[in-house]
Amino acid sequence: MPIGAFGGKKEIMRLLAPEGGVYQAGTLSGNPLSVAAGVFTLKKLKSNDIYKKLQNKTKQLVKAVLLSQE
Repeated sequence: MPIGAFGGKKEIMRLLAPEGGVYQAGTLSGNPLSVAAGVFTLKKLKSNDIYKKLQNKTKQLVKAVLLSQE
Protein backbone atom coordinates (compact mmCIF):
# COMPACT_ATOMS: atom_id res chain seq x y z
CA MET A 1 0.00 0.00 0.00
CA PRO A 2 1.39 3.41 -0.88
CA ILE A 3 2.11 5.78 1.98
CA GLY A 4 4.63 8.45 2.79
CA ALA A 5 5.72 10.57 5.70
CA PHE A 6 7.88 13.59 6.28
CA GLY A 7 9.20 15.51 9.23
CA GLY A 8 11.41 18.37 10.20
CA LYS A 9 12.39 20.78 12.91
CA LYS A 10 9.61 21.75 15.33
CA GLU A 11 9.63 25.35 14.19
CA ILE A 12 9.04 24.26 10.60
CA MET A 13 6.47 21.54 11.37
CA ARG A 14 4.46 23.98 13.52
CA LEU A 15 3.77 25.99 10.36
CA LEU A 16 1.62 23.13 9.07
CA ALA A 17 -2.11 22.76 9.81
CA PRO A 18 -3.77 22.26 12.20
CA GLU A 19 -1.29 24.26 14.32
CA GLY A 20 -0.14 26.55 11.52
CA GLY A 21 -1.66 28.08 8.44
CA VAL A 22 -0.02 25.87 5.79
CA TYR A 23 -2.29 23.06 4.60
CA GLN A 24 -0.56 19.90 3.38
CA ALA A 25 -2.43 17.14 1.59
CA GLY A 26 -1.75 14.22 -0.68
CA THR A 27 -3.69 11.66 -2.66
CA LEU A 28 -3.54 9.07 0.13
CA SER A 29 -3.19 11.35 3.16
CA GLY A 30 -5.02 9.73 6.03
CA ASN A 31 -6.09 6.74 3.92
CA PRO A 32 -7.12 4.22 6.62
CA LEU A 33 -6.10 1.15 4.63
CA SER A 34 -2.64 2.56 3.88
CA VAL A 35 -2.16 3.60 7.50
CA ALA A 36 -3.29 0.19 8.79
CA ALA A 37 -0.90 -1.53 6.38
CA GLY A 38 1.93 0.75 7.53
CA VAL A 39 1.27 0.07 11.21
CA PHE A 40 1.12 -3.68 10.54
CA THR A 41 4.41 -3.52 8.62
CA LEU A 42 6.16 -1.60 11.41
CA LYS A 43 4.96 -4.13 13.99
CA LYS A 44 6.28 -6.99 11.85
CA LEU A 45 9.62 -5.25 11.44
CA LYS A 46 9.98 -5.09 15.22
CA SER A 47 10.11 -8.89 15.45
CA ASN A 48 13.60 -10.20 16.08
CA ASP A 49 13.95 -12.51 13.10
CA ILE A 50 12.26 -10.60 10.28
CA TYR A 51 15.50 -9.26 8.80
CA LYS A 52 17.08 -12.72 8.88
CA LYS A 53 14.05 -14.09 7.01
CA LEU A 54 14.26 -11.26 4.48
CA GLN A 55 17.96 -11.92 4.01
CA ASN A 56 17.35 -15.62 3.37
CA LYS A 57 14.53 -14.92 0.91
CA THR A 58 16.69 -12.38 -0.92
CA LYS A 59 19.49 -14.93 -1.24
CA GLN A 60 17.02 -17.46 -2.67
CA LEU A 61 15.71 -14.90 -5.15
CA VAL A 62 19.19 -13.86 -6.29
CA LYS A 63 20.20 -17.49 -6.68
CA ALA A 64 17.07 -18.24 -8.77
CA VAL A 65 17.63 -15.18 -10.97
CA LEU A 66 21.28 -16.06 -11.53
CA LEU A 67 20.43 -19.68 -12.34
CA SER A 68 17.79 -18.57 -14.85
CA GLN A 69 20.44 -16.57 -16.71
CA GLU A 70 22.73 -19.57 -17.28
